[in-house]
Amino acid sequence: MRRTAEVVLTFIGAFVYLIGAFLGGMFTMFEDLLNQQEFVDQVEQTDPSLNPKDIEMVLESASSFGVYILVISIAAIVLGIVSMFLFKGNNKPKAAGIILIVVGGIIHFTYHWLWYLCRNILHHCRYYGSCP
Repeated sequence: MRRTAEVVLTFIGAFVYLIGAFLGGMFTMFEDLLNQQEFVDQVEQTDPSLNPKDIEMVLESASSFGVYILVISIAAIVLGIVSMFLFKGNNKPKAAGIILIVVGGIIHFTYHWLWYLCRNILHHCRYYGSCP
């Protein structure tokens, strides 16, 4: 039995996670902005009420979020490629399907947990007037 549709969909998924890995890599570079005094001065001029510690905290949070996205995306890409090879030639399609279901489930719950966390932080900031 030919598994062309499964291979194509897995390739499309790997490409989407490649975009996620690129964005995660971009987020990891945010921490490097702290070393550029020019950037910090520009942010302070834009909003003088910001404390340098707040700027540092936001950039470090974005950087750690970027590492998280980068690791998850690379793992999904690698497991997707492994699944494509298992689908190719009809070697072990059952194992490939199980790998894709497990990766999809883990990433689904991970991203949804992350979005709920972001929503709760934003709600706290708006309701109480200060961010944790």
